Amino acid sequence: MKTEWTLKEISEWTKADSEVKIPAIQRGVVWKPYQVELLWDTILRQFPIGAFTLSHLRTESTDIYNLIDGQQRWNAVALGYGTLSNEDCILWFDLKPDEKVWDSSNTTRKYIIRATTKAHPWGYKANDECTTLNTSQKRAALQEFGVDDNEYEGTISLAETYPIESGLPIPLCWMIAAGEEYSEDKDGFAKCIMDKIEENKASRKFKLKQVDEINDSLIVKRFEAFKSLSHYKIPTINILQETIDNESEDKGEAGALSDIEILFNRIGTGGTPITQSELMYSAVKAYWPELSKENDRLATLYMPPHTLISLAFQLVLSTTDKGLQRAPSVAKVRKLASGDGIRAAIDKLYCTDGNGSVMSRMLSSVDQWLTNYDKIPKVLRTTIARKSPDVYLLLMAFAKWKEEKQIETTTGEEALFRATAYYLHWMVGDKFDVANSIYKAVAKSEFSKWGNIIKQELLVSCVKGTITPLLSPEAFRGLFTLEGDKNWRPYGNGRGNMPWWTLWETISYNKEMLLYAQRGYMCKRFPHYDPARQDLWEDKNRPWDFDHIIPQDWIHRKGSWRQAYTEYCEAWKDNNGNMAAIPFWVNRAKSNEANWEEYKENPVSLLADEQIFEFGKLFNVMLNRDAKQAKCFAEKTFARMCKIYNEVYALLEPVDFRIGEIAFAEKTGIRNRKERMNTIRDIL
Repeated sequence: MKTEWTLKEISEWTKADSEVKIPAIQRGVVWKPYQVELLWDTILRQFPIGAFTLSHLRTESTDIYNLIDGQQRWNAVALGYGTLSNEDCILWFDLKPDEKVWDSSNTTRKYIIRATTKAHPWGYKANDECTTLNTSQKRAALQEFGVDDNEYEGTISLAETYPIESGLPIPLCWMIAAGEEYSEDKDGFAKCIMDKIEENKASRKFKLKQVDEINDSLIVKRFEAFKSLSHYKIPTINILQETIDNESEDKGEAGALSDIEILFNRIGTGGTPITQSELMYSAVKAYWPELSKENDRLATLYMPPHTLISLAFQLVLSTTDKGLQRAPSVAKVRKLASGDGIRAAIDKLYCTDGNGSVMSRMLSSVDQWLTNYDKIPKVLRTTIARKSPDVYLLLMAFAKWKEEKQIETTTGEEALFRATAYYLHWMVGDKFDVANSIYKAVAKSEFSKWGNIIKQELLVSCVKGTITPLLSPEAFRGLFTLEGDKNWRPYGNGRGNMPWWTLWETISYNKEMLLYAQRGYMCKRFPHYDPARQDLWEDKNRPWDFDHIIPQDWIHRKGSWRQAYTEYCEAWKDNNGNMAAIPFWVNRAKSNEANWEEYKENPVSLLADEQIFEFGKLFNVMLNRDAKQAKCFAEKTFARMCKIYNEVYALLEPVDFRIGEIAFAEKTGIRNRKERMNTIRDIL
C-alpha cells in the first residue's frame, strides 16, 4: 500500500489511466486564488501541506485508490504543473516582483505565485488575500494588454493576459518542469526556461510581460527552490476500500447521516466547509452517478450544479396534491435512491437522446422566457436561479408541462411566465408560499385560464400582505408633487407610511430593475457576459459600474460642511433615476467631471433625459447650494425613475391584478381602508 507521493505523481491523477481516481462524491473546485497561490509558496519553501486521505482497493493486477480528502490541494498542484485546462486559471511565477506593487512587509510570502483567472484575467493584488483590483487598475490592464476598451465584453482569453501587478511573470509550469528535469544542472535549468521563452514567441501560448528583460541570472536565483520539488513528497492516510463499502451499506435511521457521510464531514472539517447543498449533491453523485455529467454540463450554462440537481429533485417530487416540494436532505436523497419510481423520473429528465435531454429542453425554455430570446441580460436570469430558486422551480414546472403536452407556447403565454417570474422575484416576500399556491392552482386548470388564475393568486397574497402591488404608470407619476423647500423629502408628510411606499423604495433602489430598464444597452454593450459560472459570480466581477449621472461628489464633498440643499439632494443621489450601468472603463474616465458623452451616444437605451446635452449648463459642483439646481436635479431624477418604472411595468403588466380599479391613495382612514377591502372582497 503506497504511503507517499511525489508532486509529479499527484499532478498526473488527472490522467484517465491514473491509479488514483476522483470519486463521484467529491464536489467541484471551491478554493479561492489566494489559497492556490499560498499553497505553492508553502511547497517551494519545503513546508508540509498535510496528508491526503485515500481509499485503497487491491485487485489481482494493480492497486486502485480513491481520493477521499485533499481534492482542493490536488487541483492546486495540477494547476501548477499545467496538467489541467488553462481556460479557467493559469499560475505564474514572478521572477522579479515589482517593488511598486509588492511590499514584503504586508505579506507572508517568500515566493510570488500569481493566478490569472477567467473572472480576473488581469490577476489580483500581491497580498495574502489576493484582493481584487479596482476599476482604474482593470482599465489600465486592458490598455496594457492591447485590448480595445470598447470591445471588452466580459470575456478575455487568458492567452492574452498576465498578472498586471507583477514584475517579470512566467508560467509556473515552466519553472517546475525545468527544475525536475535539470535538478543537478543550474545552467541547464536556466537554458530550459530561455528556450521555452523563445518557443513561446512562435506559439504565443502565453502572453509574457517585458520578456526581453528576463535573463539567466534572474532564473538561476530560483534554481534551489525548484530543484527540490522532485524530492518533495506528500504522505497519504489510507483507508481500505472494504471499510468504505461496509460503512456505505449502513444507511442509518431515517433522517440520519450514514457512517460514510459522517466520515466525509469529519475529515473535511480542516478545509473549506462543505455546505448542505454541496453534501446533498455529493450524495446524488454517489447514488446516481449517471446524472453528474449531464447535470454539470447544464450547470455551466445556468447555475451551480448543486442548485440545479436540487431543483430537479424538487420538480419530480412535486405533485398537484402536495404542491411544490422543498430541497431534499441528504437522508432523503439516500432513501429515494432505493425507490424505482423516483429513480425512473429523475433518469427520464437527464437521459439524452438525439434532441438532448428533457432537462436541457426545459432549461432552454425557461431561459428563453426569462431572457426573452436574449433581449434581457442573462445576469437577471442567473440572479433568479441563485436568489429565488423557488421561482425558477415554478418555471421549470411550467416547462415540464409544456414538454409533456408537446405544446408550443404563444408570445402572450411566454410574456405571462416572464412577468410571473420577475414579479415574484422582485415584489414578493415569501416566494415559496406564493409560487406554491400558483403551482397548485394552475395544475387543476386549463392552460388558457392560467393568466386569470395567477392574477387571482397574487391578489389573495396581496390581501395577506405578502406581496407589493403595482400601480399604473400614470398613478406612479402622480405620487409626488416635488417642492423646492430645502426640508422637503420623498418620505415626508406621512408618505413613508403609505401602502405604495414599498413599491417606491423597490423601484428606487433595486439595481436589477435598472438593468432591465436599460436591457437594450446591456445586451449591446456586454453580449457575452454571463455569470452562470460559480467562479465568475463569487468574485463579483462584471464589466460595468453603476454610475451617478450627476456625480455624488457634487452633492456632498468629503471634508466640507453641509450646504443648504445637501440633504435635499442626497435623498435623490442614489436613486435609480440618477444611476446607470455603463462600462467600468467609461465610468472611471468620466469620474466626477461634467461628462455625459456615453448618455448622449445612447440616449434611448440609457433612458437619458431630453436635456442631457444641456446638463453642463443646468448643473455644476455647487448643486447643493443652489435651490434652483437642487429642485431641477430632483425633477430630472424623478422623471428618469418614471421612465424606469414604465419599462418595469410593461414587463409585469400581464400579472397586474388591480382589477376593478383598485387604487391605493395617499389618504388614510377607516373609510378608505373599508372601501378598498370591500372592493377586493367583491372581486374574490
